[in-house]
Amino acid sequence: GSRKSTKPSPTSPANARCWYGSYACADGHWITVAALEPQFQRLLFERIGLGDDPDFRHAYDPAWFGHLRARLVDLFAGHPRAHWVSLLEGTDACFAQVLDPVAAMHHPHLAARGIYGRHDGILQAAPAPRFSGTPATPPGGVPVRGAHGDAVLQAAGLDAAQINHLMKRC
Repeated sequence: GSRKSTKPSPTSPANARCWYGSYACADGHWITVAALEPQFQRLLFERIGLGDDPDFRHAYDPAWFGHLRARLVDLFAGHPRAHWVSLLEGTDACFAQVLDPVAAMHHPHLAARGIYGRHDGILQAAPAPRFSGTPATPPGGVPVRGAHGDAVLQAAGLDAAQINHLMKRC
């Protein structure tokens, strides 16, 4: 009969390319890198202290993917996110902090582009894409939880008795 291979899948996260992915930092925050082209990889590896490491000359060799990713997992986990930001942000190393929406709203790059805003005190992403010739209207208010429940359930095909039965259970 057929037997499953014990080798990890080439698409397994353990075998993913080290220069494209997200990494946990020592403080529990995350960073992401996407250095797809060789010149960006070289810069990334140089900035994080691996420019002369012979292992990282094999960044495009699938046989090395798991080993290189494990090395970067350990490296990035050894310092807080602020350390990596100080080394990589503003360079061509194809790096970004992974931010929660509130922190993202205050990041200079996203703030300059008006990516986030507040409507009725609720943080919301601005409509995308945005074109100068056809500006989008700002997002509307967030409905109160359950405000459209009856209409949604009716659209799903439930009758009034079924809706009432569900509402009694909530």
